[in-house]
Amino acid sequence: MLSILVPVYNYSIINLAISLISLFSNNDIEYEIIFADDCSNNKQIVEENSSIINMPNTSYIILDNNLGRAKIRNFLADKAKGEWLLFLDCDCLPLSSDFIINYLAKVNNTDVLCGGTKYSNKTQLSKDYLLHWKNGKKREEGKKHFTTNNFLIKKQVFNKIRFDEEIKGYGHEDTLFACEIKKNNYKIASIDNPVEHLGLKKTDKFIEDTINASRNLAILYKKSQYKESFKDISLVRAYEKLESLHLINIYCKIVPLLNNIFIRQLHSKHPYLKFLDIIKLYNFCNHINKTI
Repeated sequence: MLSILVPVYNYSIINLAISLISLFSNNDIEYEIIFADDCSNNKQIVEENSSIINMPNTSYIILDNNLGRAKIRNFLADKAKGEWLLFLDCDCLPLSSDFIINYLAKVNNTDVLCGGTKYSNKTQLSKDYLLHWKNGKKREEGKKHFTTNNFLIKKQVFNKIRFDEEIKGYGHEDTLFACEIKKNNYKIASIDNPVEHLGLKKTDKFIEDTINASRNLAILYKKSQYKESFKDISLVRAYEKLESLHLINIYCKIVPLLNNIFIRQLHSKHPYLKFLDIIKLYNFCNHINKTI
């Protein structure tokens, strides 16, 4: 059996549920789809989403307390009956009618498969969402790295790794999960089987989440067992370069003087991603040195 697992928070999942069920209409694959609502505060959306319980092989669990990005995925895996677990985000849609077939055709000789992400074209996109869209288009689309929004994993492998529930808020629970997969010598591969990312965040929220992610990475980096594993992350490389040149204190004094300029530019029609990188690095450095 294949278990499709989707954490939900304040987002309509009707179209996703319909799309997923349609993928099984012309085959005899045994499957289940489990949606878990992580204590959404938009009660209208929760009520509308509840209609999916009438759809075949589909369940909708509404949680009384917010578990967070890591813990809810562990919760979903514990509920799953399948030998393979397909994790998707609620704000995506499969792009191929062969989405499930494409995954199952590649499960031999691997433990984890990553399908990838695509972003829609910029047509009529509000300026409020341009930063998230541009970051996704430039830095996520077509990249062969592990992300939690679209991956398939053996349940027995997941149970040995699991997501670290100490990671709070947004960011880098996927980095650590991928690190543990490799450290335990499980096989991980990327295939061209993307979902379209639909749930863009407004610029202020995207910057807030990006800052939280840089802090989460700093917390992990400070633990000695992860330092070597994180050497290839661009943010870590930038920090270590500053450290080797003894420039961290100077950097952390200069960036706040220019922060308002960076923020204004990131709200413009042509956001410059390097300014976002500067803000990320500043927060990473500060958290490493416990100044914020």
